Amino acid sequence: MLDIVTEQPHTALPYHATEGKDIEPSIDSILFDGLEADQIVLIDHVAHRFLRKMPDRGPHLFLNVDRGEVARYSTTRLFELLDDGKYYHPGRTRPAFDVSKSLDEARALIAKAYGTINKGPRARAETKYRYIAAFVNRMLIAPPGQPFDRSHGNADLIIEQVNAEIFVENQALPADRKIFQPNNSSRSLLRWVKKELETQMQERACVHLNAIKARKRKLPDEIFSIIALEIRKMLDISSKFGPTEILIRVNLEISKRNAPLLGRNREAEARNAANEERIANGEVEKEPLELPLPEAKLTTIQNEFRRYNAWIRLAKDKGKQAADLEFGGSGKFERPTRILDIAEIDHHKFDFIGILGETPFGKAWSAAAIPRFWVCVILDTHSGYPLGLFPSFEPGGLYPALMALDNAIKPKHWLAKRFPQIRGSWLAYGKPRKIRYDNAKEFVSEQMRRALARVQIGFEHAVPHRPDTKPFIERWFGTLESDFIDWLKGSTGSSPQHRGARRPKLEAIITIDDFIMLLHMWMIEVYARRKQRGMDYDTPEERWLAGATSPSHRPQVMTKEETEKWDLIPSLEVDAKADRNGIQRDNIVYQSKQLQAMRARSGCFGPREQAPTPLRMRIPLLDVGRAIVSDPTALDHGNEHLPKEFEVESTDERAHGLNRFQWQMHRKFIMGKNHLPTVHASHKEGFNHLFDTALETMGMVPSDQKPPKISDLPDARLPRLAGVLAYGAERPALARTEELIQKFGTFEPHSVDSVLAGAPIASSPSTIVNGETATVSPSPAPKPRNKLRFPVDEVRSD
Repeated sequence: MLDIVTEQPHTALPYHATEGKDIEPSIDSILFDGLEADQIVLIDHVAHRFLRKMPDRGPHLFLNVDRGEVARYSTTRLFELLDDGKYYHPGRTRPAFDVSKSLDEARALIAKAYGTINKGPRARAETKYRYIAAFVNRMLIAPPGQPFDRSHGNADLIIEQVNAEIFVENQALPADRKIFQPNNSSRSLLRWVKKELETQMQERACVHLNAIKARKRKLPDEIFSIIALEIRKMLDISSKFGPTEILIRVNLEISKRNAPLLGRNREAEARNAANEERIANGEVEKEPLELPLPEAKLTTIQNEFRRYNAWIRLAKDKGKQAADLEFGGSGKFERPTRILDIAEIDHHKFDFIGILGETPFGKAWSAAAIPRFWVCVILDTHSGYPLGLFPSFEPGGLYPALMALDNAIKPKHWLAKRFPQIRGSWLAYGKPRKIRYDNAKEFVSEQMRRALARVQIGFEHAVPHRPDTKPFIERWFGTLESDFIDWLKGSTGSSPQHRGARRPKLEAIITIDDFIMLLHMWMIEVYARRKQRGMDYDTPEERWLAGATSPSHRPQVMTKEETEKWDLIPSLEVDAKADRNGIQRDNIVYQSKQLQAMRARSGCFGPREQAPTPLRMRIPLLDVGRAIVSDPTALDHGNEHLPKEFEVESTDERAHGLNRFQWQMHRKFIMGKNHLPTVHASHKEGFNHLFDTALETMGMVPSDQKPPKISDLPDARLPRLAGVLAYGAERPALARTEELIQKFGTFEPHSVDSVLAGAPIASSPSTIVNGETATVSPSPAPKPRNKLRFPVDEVRSD
């Protein structure tokens, strides 16, 4: 008889029931890792055979092969074991990439775009396809035993045949309609035939890629805004107006907008004429003239009218509001049929000001407000369910984007421990097949592509300057502001008119940690359980749970190999060179014995070898004091025991534990001090003073003093420098700040036994910091000096 061993996780999700006594969805309701009956997994290095999963929130039943006992593990507990490296599924393989599905999507997109391509590229594509069709037809009609091979000789034969046909046809055509005869070779034709046999897209595959690339409009964007506005105005009057009538109204609006500009230009021309002699002598500069808006042409109006044709027809039938809902908010992007097929990512700045509040570390902080901060969100487009988010003071950028992606891929079982008051679970986890984002600098960078390639995630770009081409995440941000943030104390409103009589800085009373807790509570308990008309009145939670429990597209955790490539802290992947002095980048030197040993194995070492060793390394954005170097010699025969990557630390201890922004601010501070008549005793003291100043500006004082009631709103760079929200939502907002306080010894008493510039440093009396009395560490005697780049007035020394 089997013994039952119950594994009770210490972080089990709380049980909550709704008013109707229905059990709320939970992570524990999901089958872990796509397990199937009789599969063998390793739990804490012991073989276990999976039996089955109990219904609803029931545990997974495993048979311990060694002891013959049945062990129970909840989904949350299995996720924790996976994070600790105590769970391994040797038989699991990466889900196969659906090539046919991607090919069908590509064909559908090209088929839609083919009708919008200009006549010239389409005619050239059709001519190319004549050669392909002739070759493929000869292959199909070849008699048995005598195949028409894909050889250069046969390709030359087909080229000669089709050239003769085109020559005969051109004899009967006028000069402006003659068929363009490409100067192709047998190699090109064989390449075209191979592509056609693989894709079967006919002439659509022959279109040159330059023909389907988006090109910048030559006319100002204001012209197209006027055209769109006039189309809407004319529709209110009558639906019978065409492009000609709209052209008259558009040019009338353009002339009205140009009238004051032309008046200013006439005045400037008159002044230039009066000062013509002084301008020629170089005494004054000639005033430039403003460029007026050009008049619109009928072809421009006709092209825009065709673009709005579908909207106009729907607006005539059901009204402009219905047309806006169809073509404005959600665009023409259809929701995919499966979860994690396409996810959208974007940055958003909260219309909210919070306070720092009290910390669990016993440090007294002021109740002063801090600036608005940002969030990067990834949203599943099928279910509308948020996959991951990362709040921070980073105004966009690669770091919050990669951290949000890291949060999206990994399970959020930490949420129950972090916010136990939330009634429900954040069910999302797993790799999206493709991510759609705009053309922000961090998204189109090579670093983003390399990071996605490490875990094999695809991407696609939205149309530049068209938010409606990633409509789901944009609408989600609008819902977030109107449904949640707008009624909170400290809400700034989306505009001065929307703000009204509110005074967000004085009304701010919600701490950052409480705001993040409320954000997750709204997202899980309110938004995810609200029925949406655009999803056939399903809730995002229902759609996600239906997909997550479906055997065909159940979300998968990362494999062990992918986990090794994907860092918890996202990093910059760069090419570098190492010499006997190590690796130098961004004023940091990375050096270790392991690095020099790799150089010796690679052959770029020795007294006569002057060439540095080329290599690739990754620098974590949260800690620039270390680098992860890829070892190419680990692939050589006999070096299989060597790690493919190893860590190299910086020789400068000041860089350890600093993120990239803090290190840049440190370097600017040091460079600014180099031009001053007074010199700091060390770089470390300079950064300590810079860090202390940032904390004091935000209202932080030693624990034995009372914080001020009012403090000025600091610049957003100061919370970034102090490390506020550096870990996102998973840890308290001031966790990183506390680590830096402990590292730099902030607020500890300082003693001075050194002499600077030949003069002893005297202790300074108490001074007023943010309206309170605070003891300031000793500083050198004040000397006249130039204005500093940073608000640093004194130097602290250890």
